[in-house]
Amino acid sequence: MRYLIKRIGLRLSAETVEDAWLMETDESSKANIRKEILQYMQTHPDAADSLNGIVNWWLSSKYSAEDMKKVEGVLEQLIKDGLVKKVVLIDKTILYKRKESLN
Repeated sequence: MRYLIKRIGLRLSAETVEDAWLMETDESSKANIRKEILQYMQTHPDAADSLNGIVNWWLSSKYSAEDMKKVEGVLEQLIKDGLVKKVVLIDKTILYKRKESLN
């Protein structure tokens, strides 16, 4: 990253470089979370789980409770993309599941 910045002639502070690296890492992490969720739903089409269940059971062990907000953001984007459905149970528990095809 620093080489690229130096090569194109930008002069950025260390904080800006670090922020750019963190944003790139965060987007890569979100893409990996999205991929794992979609793969799980493809393998288990009837699966439905809470945010906690998804982090603890669906995703690889590299994700933890610290990643809850990130996973929740990915799930919200999957809902917007029409791939995931949010179901609220009578006790207010929120479950996420694959959205059924309309075909």
